[in-house]
Amino acid sequence: MPIPMESDEWIDIHAHVAGVARIGVDATRYGVRQGVGVLVDAGSAPPAELGERLAAVNAGPTMVLAWANICAEGIAGEGCATHNITGAAAREALASLPGRVVGIKLQCSNTRLAERGLGAIENAKAVAGEFGAPLLVHVGNGPPTIREVASVLRPGDIITHFAHGKPEGALGDDGKPHPALIDARAGGVLFDIGHGAGSFSWPVMERLADSGFWPDTISTDLHQGSAEAPVGSLADCMSKLLTLGMPLEEVVAAVTSRPRAALKLPAPERRTTFRVIDEQWVATDSYGESRMPRQRIVPEPLDG
Repeated sequence: MPIPMESDEWIDIHAHVAGVARIGVDATRYGVRQGVGVLVDAGSAPPAELGERLAAVNAGPTMVLAWANICAEGIAGEGCATHNITGAAAREALASLPGRVVGIKLQCSNTRLAERGLGAIENAKAVAGEFGAPLLVHVGNGPPTIREVASVLRPGDIITHFAHGKPEGALGDDGKPHPALIDARAGGVLFDIGHGAGSFSWPVMERLADSGFWPDTISTDLHQGSAEAPVGSLADCMSKLLTLGMPLEEVVAAVTSRPRAALKLPAPERRTTFRVIDEQWVATDSYGESRMPRQRIVPEPLDG
C-alpha cells in the first residue's frame, strides 16, 4: 500500500455547483468526499442572487465560494450578445459579499461575449481593481483568442481553459507556447486548466509540457455535462498532469498554495490525505483522445 501523504485541503477554483448553477454538481460528492475543501463556482448565477444561493449551499461541509459574472444575467445559454456587461452587478456582489465572492468571471470566446469580450475585460478590470480582486477569463474559439486576452490582463488575473484544442490557441506555429502567453506569464498572468467537457487537449498539453509550460492552477470546470466523463474529479485532473511529468509537489501546489494565494484565502483549517497509487487507467481529454497513465492520485474524504 502506498504511503499516505498530506497537504492543505484542496481548492477547485473553477467548478459549477448545484444550488448556484442550473447544471451544477453536488458540493459534497465532488468536494469533501474527493478531498476538496473549497469549490469556487465560476460565474454561474446572476451576481445579484449570489448571496442567497451561497448561503444555502454553505450549509454543507464543503466551502463554496463564487466568481461574480461580468454579465448581470450570469451564465445563460450560449450567447451573451445582449447581456449587461457594465459590471455594476459584479461590483455590488464584491462589495456585499467579501470573503465569499473572490473576483470576476468572463467568458471571452466567440460563442459567448464574442467581439464584446475585450471591452468586457476592461469593464471587469475597472471593477475588480476597486477591490484588489482577480479576473477568471474563459477562452476558447476566437474572437477574442487566448493570445489577445493574454495581452490585456493584469498580474494575478487567471486564464482558464488555456490547454484547449481550438484554433489559435496556446501553441504557436512552431508547436511551442505562443510568445503572447510567455510574455503574459512573465507579467504575472496565471494559467489554469479548467478541464471541462471541451477545454483540455492531450496533444496541446503535451506540447506545452515539453516546453515546461505547466499550469499555475489545476481545476475541473465540473458541471453535469462533464463530471462523469471526461473530468471525473479534481484528483483525476491532477493525475493527468502528473502523468505528463509535472512534479508531484507542483501538482499539489496547483490545488493548494497557488489558488489560495491567487484568491487571497485565509489559512486552511483542514488537511487532505492522499496516495499516489500504481494503477493503469483510461484518461480521456475533452475531445475523446485517451492516454493510459500508470499512476493515479487518490484522496481520502475530508472530515466535515
